This record gives sequence, C-alpha cells and structure tokens, in this order.
Amino acid sequence: MKFRTILCLVFAGLAQMFAVESASAQSAIHGGGSNYFWFNVDTSDQSCSECAFYCFGIIPNYDLNYNGTPVRTIVQGQLASMLNAGHRSVKISVQYQRGATNTCSCSGFTDGAGNPVSSRGTLVDSANFPNTQAETNFTTFLQDIKAAAGSQNQHFEMVEVVFGALGVNLFRTWINYTEPPNWPAGMGDWGSFFDGVYAENKALVYRVRSDLLASGIPLFYLDFANEQGGSAYIDDNWGNFGWNIGEITRQYVYRLWRDYSTDNGVADTVGFGLVTGHCVNNDCNTNGQAYAANDAASHVQTLMWIYDQVGHRPVAWDLHSYYGNGGTAADYSGIYSEFDDVNSMLRYLGDNTSVILIGEAWDNDYTTGNALSDAHYADGRNIGALLQWPMENPVYQPNCWLGEHSPAITFTNYLNWFY
Repeated sequence: MKFRTILCLVFAGLAQMFAVESASAQSAIHGGGSNYFWFNVDTSDQSCSECAFYCFGIIPNYDLNYNGTPVRTIVQGQLASMLNAGHRSVKISVQYQRGATNTCSCSGFTDGAGNPVSSRGTLVDSANFPNTQAETNFTTFLQDIKAAAGSQNQHFEMVEVVFGALGVNLFRTWINYTEPPNWPAGMGDWGSFFDGVYAENKALVYRVRSDLLASGIPLFYLDFANEQGGSAYIDDNWGNFGWNIGEITRQYVYRLWRDYSTDNGVADTVGFGLVTGHCVNNDCNTNGQAYAANDAASHVQTLMWIYDQVGHRPVAWDLHSYYGNGGTAADYSGIYSEFDDVNSMLRYLGDNTSVILIGEAWDNDYTTGNALSDAHYADGRNIGALLQWPMENPVYQPNCWLGEHSPAITFTNYLNWFY
C-alpha cells in the first residue's frame, strides 16, 4: 500500500482516537537579528562565485586565524557589534555533508602555531561530528553567543539553528540514485543505503540539540532542512507515489518529524521552514519552479497534513520572506500577501496560536519591515523574531553575491517597526 494511502488511513483513525496536540499559548515576541553563517565576504570576487563567502564559514574555522587574528576574536567582536545595533536574536547554520571538503581556494588562514593552512569552508562532516574539532568549534561558538554583551550589557535572547545538507545528505538528491526495492515500502524500510543516510542526518540533529541544551542558551529553535522541506518540493508530484522528489521529500519530513517530536517534543523546533516557490505543472524536476504569493501557504497545508499524521503540531514556524511581484525582489504587496496567506491557512487548519519566525528577509529592508508590521497587526499572528539575510533587496543591489556582506549589522529599518 502506498505511503499517502497508509497515512490517510492512519489519520482517520487518529482523528477518532485523540485530539491533535497544539500550542496552548502564543510565544512572546523576541528581538530580531541576523543570519550569521560566515564572518567575512570577499567583495573583490567579481565572478559571482559562492567561494566569495564559502571560505569564511564560522563553525569549521573557529579555531583558526584569519590574516593574523583568531577567527574567534573576530566573531566575538561582531557579536558585540550586533548587540549594540539592536540585535537580540541570531541565526546560525550547521551546514553538512558526508566526508565534507572545501573546494574553494582561500588564502589568509593559519593554525594556532602560525602555519598557513587551508580554510575548511562552511561544511562539517556529518559522518564524523561528535568529539571532533568541528564539534568543539560549535560548542565554543555557542558559549560565545551566550556570553556576548553589548556596551549596555545587552544579550542575545534567542538562537535559531538551521541545518543545511549537501550531497547525498540532501534528501531531494536521492532521485539521482537507484530506487530502493518496493518503494515506498514503509517509513522504516528505505533500504540500507537511504536508512543509513537518514540515521546520519538524524544523529547530527540530535547531537546539535544536545550541545545547545548543554550551552545554557535560554531559547533556541531548530530548522531541520534549510529551504528544502517547506519548499516547492513538498508539493511536487502530489498524488504520485513513485520514486520522485515530492514523495521522497514527504517521506523524509514525516519520518524526521515523527522521530524528533516523539523523542524530544516540539517546543524547540520550527520543523521544516517555509519558502516561496511551486512546481510548474506539478513537476519541479522536469519543469522547474515559479512563484506566487500563496506558495508558502500551500506548503503549510501539506506540512500540517503530515504533522497531523504524527499527532504533534509545531508551536512555531519559520518563513523566509522575500516574495514580491512574482519573484524575489520584495515589494510591499508581495510580502504582506504572503504573510497574510500563511496566517489564513493556519487559521483555516485550526492553528490560532503558533508563532511565526521570519527566518530570512532582505538586509535592513524598509519595505519588508513595513509590510510585515502591517500584516502582523492586521492578522493578530505573533512574529517571534525577524532574522535578516546579509544581502540587500535586489531592487537596490542586483549583482549576485556582490550584494552579500557579513555580518549584517545595521538593523534600523526593522527596529523602526516593532522588532
């Protein structure tokens, strides 16, 4: 019996057996901040290469020096600057891949003895994370976030950690591998290869959560798959139970949500973050994506359908707020409509209490702040925090990575509203 049929039958039974768990109260609004994945960007790189920032990943390189200064010292100074600029939250990334290596050519790095070394890029090795230098770097970084203080003794209130997989660890790439026998045989039987990859990804999530709990950071949220689970792929090939990106995504989301929420509850996760985009003619792999204001709301509907099979609903969602005029150059009506559509869908599905984190938005963008402020107050839906991306709205800076910078310190156009 196919996956969706099984889940429909399970859902029918669950609906009679018990009420689906839901948040009991709205979360408090926390101050916003920035996505903070790398400590520098090479603005001299005019090739639009991702190496302009991939060289400067914080976590892999935290024990190294850059141009004679410890990366840790650089980061500590940047964290203090963020706090002084009004930041109260920060979003960091655990980007990972089995057997991770850095393919970018990066100069200026030395080890503790002053010997020239290569940058380790942005990725950690998911097959070899516990008790390694990468984990030591991560826990030290968490300690520094917790200890960071501004000039008026300001501190960070909240940390969001997003997981970004590459290579075979990114579940939608499984379509490029041989289909397991009898797909989909069941959530516990994908074949030894895919079960092994899933177990590796899950172990990394659980280990990172353990490190966060040990850090003493008072509030954190986990996003299990950056712009993957709550994306166009979750709705791809809807109704087609075969070996396709959509069904792979839905099965992965179900399995990780089931395991995590059962083992750890839902208080510290947004599940799978939302981003705009839909599959053209229901097939992203063949036809690519287009964009509409109600895309994220459609992803909410599918995700909630899956979450309800497990019996646990999230208390928080993560929305990447870039939509505008059919694309990603944000305008007021696009940003407002996208948030409003997500809120309307949540209410339609009986969720009146969960909080929305704006997990990404253009850097210090007045238009985005205005639209989200108006939508938030009109809809009565709490925004937990806004976390800007270190790149200007393409309306002002259209040239690929040349608009990237790190860290994104200035926050005035969001502070002027309500963050």
